[in-house]
Amino acid sequence: MIIFTDIDLDGLGCGLIAKLAFGEKANVFYCSYRNLNQRVEAVIKNPENNNVEIYITDLAVNEQVEKKLEERFKQGKPVQMIDHHVTALHFNEYKWGSVIPEYDTGKKTCATSLFYDHLITNGIMERNKALEEFIELVRQYDTWEWDENNNVTAKRLNDLFYIRNREQFEEEMLKRLTENTESFMLSETENMLLDIEEQKINRYIYSKSRQIVQTFVDDFCVGIVHAEQYLSELGNALNNLYPHMDMIILLNMSGKKMGFRTIHDEVNVAKFAKRYGGGGHPKASGSEMTSEA
Repeated sequence: MIIFTDIDLDGLGCGLIAKLAFGEKANVFYCSYRNLNQRVEAVIKNPENNNVEIYITDLAVNEQVEKKLEERFKQGKPVQMIDHHVTALHFNEYKWGSVIPEYDTGKKTCATSLFYDHLITNGIMERNKALEEFIELVRQYDTWEWDENNNVTAKRLNDLFYIRNREQFEEEMLKRLTENTESFMLSETENMLLDIEEQKINRYIYSKSRQIVQTFVDDFCVGIVHAEQYLSELGNALNNLYPHMDMIILLNMSGKKMGFRTIHDEVNVAKFAKRYGGGGHPKASGSEMTSEA
């Protein structure tokens, strides 16, 4: 099987589950919106992949590749797209598309939880209690529920993901979830590292709070700041420091990306990001830094 998934913690969660479920048969491609379409198109164009199961999680392809995936499905070649972003809801029009922003209970979803549900429902993998605890931490961080629930462990898991490189983090989590299927927790050493990291984050937020520039974009009062790390923490902190602003725009010049964050229910940054070819959640979205942007 081949899975294309995002480069953040939620995307890694999907890659991790794929490796637990399919073992060595799992080929995981971590992608951004910048290279997703090119990679998917190259794979489906190769006749050697005609019978290979293809999953796309936590990301949405463009209209051109979307049509090619529909052609692939109609030819009886396996493809499944699983996402939770409201900007991708139109994929539900396809039999191979499944976009669910919320469960029936009203609880917000993430790609990792939806992918796990899909594999369990279809009998592809067995339940794993430790993995389910890991998935819930990923879900709470990705939906920012950790902040409402004061579940600091969810935030610390994401911090650990960025402290270590993806390969190290993935290898360690695979080992831990395989060896102990009863419970998931961070180690004493990891918590010590995270205490140091938390101090660095707080210093970074303080520094950026003094660099923010206020302006107006259409009818929105926005705060703009250059930032290349700790984007979620920074966006949330600046929104709370300057609640009169409708949103915070984070400019990552080296990565050529923009992040949009808000704490206001009446402001939909996913819709705002869409004008620049991006998307995401109503309160947390992103886009490439195009010439228009």
